[in-house]
Amino acid sequence: MAGIESENLAREWEGDVRAPELWDALEQIKTDAPAGLASLERSAQAGSALAMMHLAHTFLSGNFGVEKDVATGEAWLRRSAEQGSIEGAYRLANILLADGRVEEAMSLFNNLSERGYAPASFVLGLEFYRGQHVGTDMPKAMTYLQLAASRGHLHAKHWLSSVLMKGGHGALGWLKGLLIRFSMLGPLMYLKSNRPGSDRLRIWA
Repeated sequence: MAGIESENLAREWEGDVRAPELWDALEQIKTDAPAGLASLERSAQAGSALAMMHLAHTFLSGNFGVEKDVATGEAWLRRSAEQGSIEGAYRLANILLADGRVEEAMSLFNNLSERGYAPASFVLGLEFYRGQHVGTDMPKAMTYLQLAASRGHLHAKHWLSSVLMKGGHGALGWLKGLLIRFSMLGPLMYLKSNRPGSDRLRIWA
């Protein structure tokens, strides 16, 4: 679908059999909010995980004349995640983490990491490094940062290089960190200029 920069979101659009009607609903909602929302909900009720995710966003943001309703928005995200949407699950995990429901959030991030989603691996690495919501655990932090970096996540590469260059990893670690830092500069500049919505740059929902 044109205009989608997230690689995963593009895959989900391509795999959603209701993508054409969902696209029409999202366009219609801009000019006729009630009709567009009705179409969006029909797609969601018919099983479109992407429609569920977009409907959730509408309730969570209170856009298009819809009264903001966090509980309903979260419920639609849960349904989207249950349908297998990585996008729905990632947004839900971020909401749960921000709301202090850390155990459930970390479980979702871990599941997404196991499914190969690099932004989730990065969040796990960052959480174990910072220790803001979970206890600091450097071995786990390094494991997840390296995993995200191996999947091309550029913020993970930046953090990994910083950790390696701070000390405690010897001269070889410092050199490895420096090489990682230099190797990411070109892709980082390109993506920030041309594909800022890429999953390789994504941190939060």
